[in-house]
Amino acid sequence: IAGLTPIRESDIESEAMTEMAPKLGGLVEFYRSPARVQWSPTGTNVPDYPKLAQLWWQYIAQAASGEATPQEALDGLAQAQDRVMERLERANVQPTCGPKLNEPRDPQYWLD
Repeated sequence: IAGLTPIRESDIESEAMTEMAPKLGGLVEFYRSPARVQWSPTGTNVPDYPKLAQLWWQYIAQAASGEATPQEALDGLAQAQDRVMERLERANVQPTCGPKLNEPRDPQYWLD
């Protein structure tokens, strides 16, 4: 398997994905569940997935290598992904299901 981005229902339901599921941290289970369409009516689409995936690996590598603490890496990832989403929102490239960001708030707001 290359890429790990299911593009067809048959991909996600394949025996190969079943075998890979324990190594993919819930990805297969998510895409096989009803939650994938509750999350977004676009199903498996993620806005600008190539850019967001690139950011994910960049920041996770910082945490894994010890270059940054896990908190620093995830804070950096969140900020970088927000910038991508802001750009997509401004450009209105996905008018029906495009990103709509909340105003920044103190993290405690979301935790309470």
